[in-house]
Amino acid sequence: MNIPSIIFLSLLIFHQYFSEAASNNHLQGNWSNADELGADVPQKTYYANELYQYNQPVHQYLQSGEQLHVAGENHKALQAFQTALQLANDQGFYEGIADAKIGIGKIYYNWGNFDKALANFIDAHKHTLQCNYYGGQSRALNHIGKYYHSVGEFKKSYEFFLDGLQIALNLRDSTVITELHRNIGNFYLTVGNTGKALESYYLALEYSSAENDPINFASVNNQLGNIYQAKGDTKKAMHYHCLALKIRTKQLYYEGIGKSLKNIGEVFEFQGQLDSALLYYQNARVIFEEINYLKGKVKCLNNMGRILGATDSIAYDYLIESLELSSQMNYAKGIINAEQTLSVFYIQNGKFEMGRQHLEHALTIAMANGANEMVEALLLNFYQLELELQNYQSALDYYVKYSQIKDENDQIANQLNFDELQVAYESASKGKQNELLRKDIELKGLAIRQRNIMIVMSGLLILTLLTMVIISLVNLKRKKCSNRVLHELNTIVVKKNEELNELNERLTRANNEKDKLYAIMVHELRNPLQWFRQLTGMLNKNYQSMDRQKLFKSLNALDESANHAYHLMDNLLHWTRSQLGRIQFEPERIVIEKIIKENTAFAQSALGYKEIQIKTDCPENLVVKFDKMMLNTILRNLITNAIKFTPEKGQIKILVEALKGEKVLVSVSDSGVGIKDSDQFKIFNSSEKFSTIGLMNEKGTGIGLLLCKEFIEQHGETIQFESKLGLGTVFRFTLPLY
Repeated sequence: MNIPSIIFLSLLIFHQYFSEAASNNHLQGNWSNADELGADVPQKTYYANELYQYNQPVHQYLQSGEQLHVAGENHKALQAFQTALQLANDQGFYEGIADAKIGIGKIYYNWGNFDKALANFIDAHKHTLQCNYYGGQSRALNHIGKYYHSVGEFKKSYEFFLDGLQIALNLRDSTVITELHRNIGNFYLTVGNTGKALESYYLALEYSSAENDPINFASVNNQLGNIYQAKGDTKKAMHYHCLALKIRTKQLYYEGIGKSLKNIGEVFEFQGQLDSALLYYQNARVIFEEINYLKGKVKCLNNMGRILGATDSIAYDYLIESLELSSQMNYAKGIINAEQTLSVFYIQNGKFEMGRQHLEHALTIAMANGANEMVEALLLNFYQLELELQNYQSALDYYVKYSQIKDENDQIANQLNFDELQVAYESASKGKQNELLRKDIELKGLAIRQRNIMIVMSGLLILTLLTMVIISLVNLKRKKCSNRVLHELNTIVVKKNEELNELNERLTRANNEKDKLYAIMVHELRNPLQWFRQLTGMLNKNYQSMDRQKLFKSLNALDESANHAYHLMDNLLHWTRSQLGRIQFEPERIVIEKIIKENTAFAQSALGYKEIQIKTDCPENLVVKFDKMMLNTILRNLITNAIKFTPEKGQIKILVEALKGEKVLVSVSDSGVGIKDSDQFKIFNSSEKFSTIGLMNEKGTGIGLLLCKEFIEQHGETIQFESKLGLGTVFRFTLPLY
């Protein structure tokens, strides 16, 4: 390690986020003994000493390799593992061969040589089967699962993790159980099941705490930070990452230090503190390069490229290097992430075709590796790209594919929950059988001892009776203890059943909401598309025989129908995304005068057709902070509604004024027909679908004003209206001043 990095790491331990998080009692829980775990406690050995009592040299080289690996001295660690392998081969010691090959595989895995790592893990597993070395089997299965997770075959990795966990549970090997629960949690986090991921991490936390294993304990806290980051709770995420960093620094576990720095950088990036995030990524990258941990380096390069963005040429270099390293390693997840970030880079620079090509490559790899969660995210990227390019039909196609893969992922997550419950049941059943056998042996031994005592001490009847009374009391105590344990297990089963019922109810509600959205879309699209079809059919058959005035009116009607269908599709897409929680809320700096001009220009055709005057009174250079897409949608809906209900040669006014308290008030008023008093309560009522015909038979969608209200309230602002029948309507809403 270089001196600046060491100084930087020392300062990080006392970072203000850790100090603040540690002061909150609700974050302390089972990890309150972190300071003790952070002391110089040697890591618990993987290698059972009784196996090595006649092979001490093999044991010593394996232990040395583990310690060097933790310290980041991977070349020396590889030499130690290879020496252990040679000694074990010379002695025909299969257990030692298996452990040495696992150690060698871990080094190659860190260096990004995944194929060579897998070959060693599989060879190790073969040797464990030959000598019934169950502890080695569980570790080999764990590392084979990690390989498949890295190359994107997530379902396959999960199956290896479960097989390894079943063996480790039977052996009561807490260290391996901890690692497998961590990796199962990583799998659940990858496929989007954060609830199951959190449950697995907490199980790992309990085992690592009980075993006084600081490195495993730190790794679990690091992964808890990742899951809270995924849930958007940056305060808890920062707490866990800083706690993991403190322990790893005391243990001089450089790979772990680099991972913690990268994760803290991701929390800063999520909070918008990009300079701090970049600093953490750069320091993590330095550590990963010094210990030659290529997987970590790939992630840092991709994150740094994403932060620097499209305006920085260095960002492109970082992303290309990340993609090249991932391709060399056959690191599927790294390739997909690099391709995805590169697509954003090109799209932001206006190179939409290049961006599309990188998205297509990423999607191909994700689908080939069965990475359904990544496929889901990439389809959403395609949908957003086509929407940006106004390719609405293509956008709708991608959105349908996205919805289908999302439903499939939800079904897979439910099936995985069942698989894990099945394994837990089988493990528990075997554990009960072993316990019954042990008790049976104990009872038989007790009977033999009692018979011998009766033969030898037949004259001491009183002592015999007293002994029997004592035995009866012991059995009674055991029975009470067994009943208590059975009651506790029954309570746990009842709780799990309640949780499963709740999940089923939530799934039913989600399906009902989805059906409701589909029904609304079909209902809203049927009428305008049918009318458009009738007009085009009539023109196709009769345009040669129609007089000029009738032809002109038909073309005007066709144009009006097309505009209506376009506006309806736009509203439906935005409304559907908002109902599904997919619209990204991204307030930015907006000059209000400019965006009003853009939306009034959009309506000029309809204004000219009805000879309506539109007047705008807006201060120059008045800047607000609002999501641009949402503000465009709000203004377009309000202006369209005003035109719809304003008679020919009427007037529309748009007034913008700054208020006290850093607010801006926008008013859109018309001289139209107004709204009946009996209908006014329906305007913003989602349970009352309200739509009326315009003065020239323009048809409404019934969702435009609801969409306006929803977007405004997402910004913490309000919208109101006043209307008098025959005198017109005015809508007023507030915006935050920048």
